[in-house]
Amino acid sequence: MSNETKKITKMIDEVTNFFLLKYKCEIIIHLIPRKEEHEIKFLLKGVHPDEKEFNTLKDLLDSERDPSLSSYYWQLAGEVEDGNELAVVAMMCDTIKPERSDDGLVVTLIRKNVPE
Repeated sequence: MSNETKKITKMIDEVTNFFLLKYKCEIIIHLIPRKEEHEIKFLLKGVHPDEKEFNTLKDLLDSERDPSLSSYYWQLAGEVEDGNELAVVAMMCDTIKPERSDDGLVVTLIRKNVPE
């Protein structure tokens, strides 16, 4: 398994773990691998955070991709269970978009592929 694949699966694991612990909700995951990027979309069914909680989540996910994570730090995701693992996931993504839907909360992660 390539490092890029391991990073994608680690990101899925961390986001799933965070929302299962916090909301104990049904999670539908769509992984769309493309030549230039991976798109991972999470539907958290029945999760309807109030404005304050939604803004806290947006702030937690508001981070730019940090290339230093590509070599080592991504392996540390999941070692702390206080929400900081989402911050690590955010630093591994190029774009993160949380949005509300009638079904629940939708979180979309985009990670551009880089040559190994």
